[in-house]
Amino acid sequence: MKKSAPTDKKKRWLILAGVGAALLVAVIAFASQDQKKTTTVNPESSPSASATPDDSDFDPKEDSEQAGRQTPSPTAAPAGSPQATPDNKATVKPTISGTDQNASTFNVDALVGGQTTGTCTATLSRSGSASVSASSQVTQITSYYACGTMRISKSGLAKGNWTLTVSFENATSKGTSDSQTVTVN
Repeated sequence: MKKSAPTDKKKRWLILAGVGAALLVAVIAFASQDQKKTTTVNPESSPSASATPDDSDFDPKEDSEQAGRQTPSPTAAPAGSPQATPDNKATVKPTISGTDQNASTFNVDALVGGQTTGTCTATLSRSGSASVSASSQVTQITSYYACGTMRISKSGLAKGNWTLTVSFENATSKGTSDSQTVTVN
């Protein structure tokens, strides 16, 4: 007996069914990847939830202010309630999130967990030289708040290693970041 070959109609149906199944698998895989990026934080259940933003879905290439920044490992904010300062302001600790530079400016980005308003000031200092600073306001960057990029003029700034700190202050809170050694080119 001779087996009959599938008709053209059956071949087309099999091909379309295969392509449809492949597309369905691709859509399901894409949807599950999107779901993994969604994170919900309940600030009432986690004392440090507002201390640092969740940047698991942060892509510096999507944020023009952050693109091309050197990004040091962030320092975890201490858990618990903030300490009060002598002027009764809560103590917060800014985190330097990136630096870069061009011919005219040294640019600094920083995060201040839990703050939506205030002034950030980046300061470069070193022995034998006058300190130089630049300030910016806290601003909303996509889904979180951060210090606006602080641009320190390199005019008259000597090349070499400098110590960088970022300070923050608003009506209720203030603080200073850990210092970092940076190189001015």
